[in-house]
Amino acid sequence: MQIPNTCCVQSELILADLLTKAIDQHEVEKLRSLAGLH
Repeated sequence: MQIPNTCCVQSELILADLLTKAIDQHEVEKLRSLAGLH
């Protein structure tokens, strides 16, 4: 029972990390377009 739970948690952490990176990338693109407007 312990091993699948660990795998599950690991997958969730990886997904959360990917989401965070995707959000950061989106913010960077937003800032770039804002900088381009000025």
